Amino acid sequence: MRYHKTNNAATKRNPRSLGRTQTGFSLLELLISMAITVIAVIAAVGLMTKFARTVGAFTEVSTMEEARGTSETLLRADLDGAGHNLTRPSPPLAGTIFATPMSFDFYTWSNGTITKTGATGWDNPANVTHALASGLGSFSFTPPANGGSAYINGPNGDSFAIVIGFGNPDIGVWMGVYVNGVEVAATCCHPPNETVSPHLSGDSYTFKIENGPSQRVAKLYRVRNSVPAPLWTSNAPVLAYPIAFALNIYSQSQSFTNVKITGAPLIALSGNATEFPPLPYDINTQLTAPITTTGGGSGVTVVSGDHSTDAVTTVADFNQSSTDIVARAPQRGSFNKGDYVLIIDWGSLDPSSPGGAASSLCMISSVNSAADKVTLSIERVRKENPAWARLWSSDADHAHSFAAGSTLTKLQPPVSYAMSSDSRLVRMEGDRASTLAFNLRRANFNRYVEFNSTAIIFQVDITIAAEGIETNVTTSDETRGTIEFRSRPRALNLASNQLN
Repeated sequence: MRYHKTNNAATKRNPRSLGRTQTGFSLLELLISMAITVIAVIAAVGLMTKFARTVGAFTEVSTMEEARGTSETLLRADLDGAGHNLTRPSPPLAGTIFATPMSFDFYTWSNGTITKTGATGWDNPANVTHALASGLGSFSFTPPANGGSAYINGPNGDSFAIVIGFGNPDIGVWMGVYVNGVEVAATCCHPPNETVSPHLSGDSYTFKIENGPSQRVAKLYRVRNSVPAPLWTSNAPVLAYPIAFALNIYSQSQSFTNVKITGAPLIALSGNATEFPPLPYDINTQLTAPITTTGGGSGVTVVSGDHSTDAVTTVADFNQSSTDIVARAPQRGSFNKGDYVLIIDWGSLDPSSPGGAASSLCMISSVNSAADKVTLSIERVRKENPAWARLWSSDADHAHSFAAGSTLTKLQPPVSYAMSSDSRLVRMEGDRASTLAFNLRRANFNRYVEFNSTAIIFQVDITIAAEGIETNVTTSDETRGTIEFRSRPRALNLASNQLN
């Protein structure tokens, strides 16, 4: 038998070759491998974390923007619609009224007598509060014996005026007639057809807007010894409406007396204010306006008549013993069982004796319609059974006597906005609360009257934050969304539109 020793001999000749083929990784190689693995894992984790934070941030910002847009839309709609069927403009006057100066800085007033208290001179004329809105009318007065002027003015700067000069009023005082600032007639230095007789003590004058042969004309009349006589007719087109009135007195302590305006309608040029009816109580606070700020301006409460149902007038008296309200049927919308209605007495329209305004909140228990009127059986809403668990009228409100012709308005649920203690923007419609946004940083509601205007404006300023994953709970770096707008509720600004 033969033995083959080739392999063993090879092994014996290279004893190290077997050791090199079976040896493992060195320690350095293992450490390098582990380091590379750790770096790769850290990079992967960082990448996934960054991706998760980016997704979280995008989700937070998207949610915040959605909440901001929804909140702004609801706020605008609620504020713009505030006071629907619950307001009215300052009513115009008609007939003859005493003229009253707009300012008492340089004049005093008493029953048609306007006296200058300012320093002697032609400075500081007295503009009158009311103007002729349309149609025919007049401005009458008795000027002082010396140093007086009176005007009628249009909105485009056109005017018709007289000026009383100085001299002996028993003999005759110079006077001039002016159209658009140009002297067109006087007692001196004009052709005969442009000459007017002098002013005497006790003479009275009246500017009138009358119908002429082809158009309306402005005329000046003088009343002497109780006999009126035409003094001058303006050839210029009649002034544009509204036609306002003014006067001026040269000497301190001198007066225009028996200053009156006649016409229809007569509108107030200043001090116009949209009227609000007496409103019900909301929980324990009586509302004073269709938009009421709460919480020092951090919240707001809005009340409005139902936008789908017209306000109507009553056709029968309603008092504390009445069980039914009888009113005209609305042209648009309807009254239904379970609706809440507010019956309103706007009070006296006589400016010399205003007052008597009241309202009573009632719930309709049944409806009976016949022809053009409806009879509503009602239950009076008191603190013990408030409407929407919020609104109610006092016993004094319910005891008021509402004459036929009072206003009846169907209410929609009141709406409130507030910032909660845990920084949420909460909207409550009636007694139903909903969260519009989280992470509220600020909520401000301010009311102001626009400069040089009667417009009532509500300023809204709300800041919402996207805090959390995106910012690692740090408020200094958080993304914020802002709601900023001004609302001019139409119903609250009817006074500025009463000529339209």
